[in-house]
Amino acid sequence: MNLVIYEHPLNEKLRTFMRVEHLLTQVNNNKTLEHEFQYLAFFDALFALIDLLDRNDIRAELSKELDRNEQNLVKWAQHPQICNEVLQQTLKKVVQLQNSLSKMGRICTQLKENPFLASIRQRFAIPGGCCHFDLPQLHFWTQLDKTQQAKEIEDWLECLTPIEEAIDIVLNFIRERNVFSSFKAKNGFYQGNTDNIELLRIQYTPAYGAYPTVSGNKHRYSIRFMQLCDQLGRVSAEEDIIFSLACC
Repeated sequence: MNLVIYEHPLNEKLRTFMRVEHLLTQVNNNKTLEHEFQYLAFFDALFALIDLLDRNDIRAELSKELDRNEQNLVKWAQHPQICNEVLQQTLKKVVQLQNSLSKMGRICTQLKENPFLASIRQRFAIPGGCCHFDLPQLHFWTQLDKTQQAKEIEDWLECLTPIEEAIDIVLNFIRERNVFSSFKAKNGFYQGNTDNIELLRIQYTPAYGAYPTVSGNKHRYSIRFMQLCDQLGRVSAEEDIIFSLACC
């Protein structure tokens, strides 16, 4: 059975973390530059990531989360059934990331001050503004030797490594807080309490022809399965839908 996992964050902090993760995935998936379309996809994601990191105090929030993770790991070390070797490796990684984040300067300063990136960044905000005749310097860069391109990209992304590693470990901790359990959405609708929950992970099959949407507040959340509709855009599903849910 083909299963899909849909994740919905329930606070702004986690939304920001997941947006950063999403953009980092796009950057990493396109940095190989094996095809021409990847050039634009890579730079577009990189500039969106710079804007996002520049507007949010990601480093402080990640430091708080890592500190919380460190405290939990120290507590878990007392459990008789814990794998101490794995726990110690994870704890060491968390402490290293805390030190790396504390030593970082302002995120993205190096990228924002790079002459080449600065010369093309503004054009990417203009619809169609990244054509060859708009950015001859980018067109020239795309013709450079692949080894040289790879080295420059590696240098650009190096400053983001602590952020990427911290995002990865923090989100993994959150995602692994709970396991999936089976539920039924009566007439496509289900609701529950949001006590101590930051993330909803919904696993479902597209065979129902419906997808989940989430709404809620600090007390309760609701999941409503919707179906695409040519006339109205989308409509509520009317049948009962079995799905799995992990409240993390």
